[in-house]
Amino acid sequence: MAGLIGMTEAEQLLEAIAKPAAKSVRYNRNQCPMNKLEGTVVPWNQPYGRYRQKDMLPSQTPEYAAGMYYIQEASAMLAISAASKTIDFSDKIVLDLTAAPGGKATQAAELIISGYLVANEVIKKRVASLTWNINRQRLNNVIVTSIPTALLTGSLPGFFDIVIVDAPCSGEGLFQKGKHSPANWSEKNVLFCARRQKAILRDALSALRPGGYLVYSTCTFAREENEDQVEYLLKSGLVPAPFPADLQVSPAITGNKQVARCSGRIFPHREGGAGAFVAILQKDEGGIHLDDSREYAHSKSTQAIIKSGHPVFSVLDPQKLRGFFYERKGIISHFPHDKIPEFLFRQSFRIGAPILDRLRDDELMFGAVRVAAPEAVVEVSRKEADVYISGRDIRLDLSDGWYFVSFRGMILGPIKVTKGSVINKFPKALVTR
Repeated sequence: MAGLIGMTEAEQLLEAIAKPAAKSVRYNRNQCPMNKLEGTVVPWNQPYGRYRQKDMLPSQTPEYAAGMYYIQEASAMLAISAASKTIDFSDKIVLDLTAAPGGKATQAAELIISGYLVANEVIKKRVASLTWNINRQRLNNVIVTSIPTALLTGSLPGFFDIVIVDAPCSGEGLFQKGKHSPANWSEKNVLFCARRQKAILRDALSALRPGGYLVYSTCTFAREENEDQVEYLLKSGLVPAPFPADLQVSPAITGNKQVARCSGRIFPHREGGAGAFVAILQKDEGGIHLDDSREYAHSKSTQAIIKSGHPVFSVLDPQKLRGFFYERKGIISHFPHDKIPEFLFRQSFRIGAPILDRLRDDELMFGAVRVAAPEAVVEVSRKEADVYISGRDIRLDLSDGWYFVSFRGMILGPIKVTKGSVINKFPKALVTR
């Protein structure tokens, strides 16, 4: 570190990482009204990034269950926040190549209006948490996959407008969070991570269309994993995209003007975040445009699904069901596009927002919360809301059928009333402890 930023700053950095990192949340721009944003603003993600209040129990509130915010370390917000100032995400098809637990994937998906995002996580045991974070954030424009990187990118060459690579790294920026120990650090591991990052980036480049953008990030300070990787990308046919100058973060540490133009850093002793590096690059437009002869899976229209006679659709709002439906392995999901590559359809873990489970006697699924019909929404008290999100049953005087529990206008999840008994259908994976 002394060689990177000088001895004086290196000592300041070591003092900073010995202290706990400030806690923060990122408010959901599609769920949370501007007048509900609380806490001090994170400078590089205004206005939705906030350092949270000390007395806040972020994962144990109805607001969290309603997808109003995502618990995310402040420096982890930089990559998508910076990229969104350079790239218009609204109509793009985006790939997050290393998506779990879902911070960057959900942040990017909130920006997409008419496109969609593929959230891929190779480590299968992390896919469930990724999926539930996406569901809780009320997103229906995400396809979740767990496909080896080379297979995914090799099967969809030149398909994506934006590829996000939050690369596995030596994690020096996470010392402050206690997730990595300085005692376990080694130069050998830094070099190993750098080699692995190059392999992932090679795969990422093949999936990017000419003119598309690569967003590269790490949570480490090592130049071998940061600026050196950008130099490799520049030699591989990418060009620098301008890194926003108004984010109040540190510049890249490099004598290469092209690397400096597209990169930025966060240091704990300077900006206060745990640590991050971000670069934004663009694939040369002169690349080969591939003939799109791939097969596509086609959806069923909204009207076709509603007319199919599923009684559960009586508690959903037809006005909110604009879009399309896919059925895979008995799950009917709501998604904004009428076709997706057959490869993604077959390999997907989850498509869009899951609405109905046909294999479980037409069970209404949590993804239906975003399309609930007003007449099926039941407002409850704060005490009842806390009981509901803890997974326990609440008592309500309702006729048999499906309903949605709401607190202060925030829909928390579904319930089923059978013979006067209320059955809590809030997903166990989201239950507060």
